[in-house]
Amino acid sequence: MATKNIVPNADTEGQLGTSTKGWGKIFLGGAAANIDVNNVSGTNTAGKSLTLISGASTGSGAGGSIVFQTAAAGGSGTSVNSHATVLTLDSAKLATFAGGIVSTGKITADAGIDIDNFNIDGTTISLSSGTLTLDAVGQVHLDSADEGSVQLKRSGTSYGLISSNDTSNNIGPFTFKSVINDKDIVFQGVDNNTGFTALTLDMSEAGAASFSGNILLPRAFNDTSSTLIYVDSALTGSGVSTYQGSLLLQAGGDGSASYGAGLRLHGHAHASKPGSAEVGLSAADGAKFTINNFGAGGGAELFKVERDNGNATVSLGNLVIATAGKGIDFSAETPSGAGAAGGVGNILDDYEEGTWTPTFGGLGSGSVGYTSDRGGLYTKVGRKVTVIGVLLLNAMSSADGDTTIQGLPFTVANSGEKSVAGITIGIIRNLTIDQPNVKGYTSINSTQIVLTINASNAGYSSFQSNTLKADTNLYFTATYFTAT
Repeated sequence: MATKNIVPNADTEGQLGTSTKGWGKIFLGGAAANIDVNNVSGTNTAGKSLTLISGASTGSGAGGSIVFQTAAAGGSGTSVNSHATVLTLDSAKLATFAGGIVSTGKITADAGIDIDNFNIDGTTISLSSGTLTLDAVGQVHLDSADEGSVQLKRSGTSYGLISSNDTSNNIGPFTFKSVINDKDIVFQGVDNNTGFTALTLDMSEAGAASFSGNILLPRAFNDTSSTLIYVDSALTGSGVSTYQGSLLLQAGGDGSASYGAGLRLHGHAHASKPGSAEVGLSAADGAKFTINNFGAGGGAELFKVERDNGNATVSLGNLVIATAGKGIDFSAETPSGAGAAGGVGNILDDYEEGTWTPTFGGLGSGSVGYTSDRGGLYTKVGRKVTVIGVLLLNAMSSADGDTTIQGLPFTVANSGEKSVAGITIGIIRNLTIDQPNVKGYTSINSTQIVLTINASNAGYSSFQSNTLKADTNLYFTATYFTAT
């Protein structure tokens, strides 16, 4: 059976046949109206296409568009509702939707997609003007499966890289990198509404770090298990330095609420290499190393070493030798004098001043009484002891024997006769008989002085205590050596 087309006639009514007329409108009535392409029959037969063709133009006339309209929802009554355009396909091959696009499948646009001034094309998302905002209710993930890197660019030029990659192309360290030669990395913030630079990493100086504020290293109180700041001495030029300014190393904080703290300099020693902790001063007139009781250049000076002459001064307090047998070493001094070759010690290891109480000994069964002015002073420098003493009596009872002075502050050395030292008697008076030739000497390995009279080539006699009286006065001095 031959197929006839339904074509419009002069009255735009449908008829079978052919016609040069065009449809003004096609109305499909009924509850549901469809335009169907005829079904096909047979095995594996391709379906037929439905082609909608807009009216063609002539000459320079504009091409026609295919316009899809839908009827708007109406109210009550029998009036025909109005129509609204939802999609226009124009001669420039552009589809214009009057509303949104709802797709239950993938949208493929190989030539890119323009959304306002936003263009998505291949691997590039570009914005022709304005600010791009990524806003998510949850997290925003940036995921790079290759190097795990994010390139930061300005006008197409890379200036920074955030990455996590090792030599085996696995997840490595979290890395921030400035990719332009000698360009620094700068950390900035806002403090009390004022912007500031907190940290600058100088890439032209191998990442030298410059902090505008303090470096705070928190740790548990009294925790000595780890090192907070470590300077690797194997690195060339390693250390802490400052140029044309002061370097402050401060342990602990100010105020009563702070814990006391210590500042230590430690040079680790190895079996093959000695360790050292050094403080040096460059050549400059008046340069000095000082320790004061505050720090940071303030407070009273406690100790100083002058660079020009090497003098060390204890400005406030004493120089304390805390270990017995230790002292000041004078071994660098060149021995001089007739006995220089016999020198056996160069350590000044003791100094002491004090008082002592002399008493008369050798009184037999008798006794004496003393005034309140009886007493003595001593000074010990190394092994050398110098004493002065005064014995003032105010009572005397049946004394009889070889008289001695007892109570020296230190024991006389026990090195034979060379340990014996003579004493000097300033005054001895008010005796029972005149004794113009009273002398004395220290007794070795003891704390007493032996008094003598009438020394001559033939010998000497002991000073007898029965010559003392209730008002006897004795003033004397002696210098002797101890064993230590």
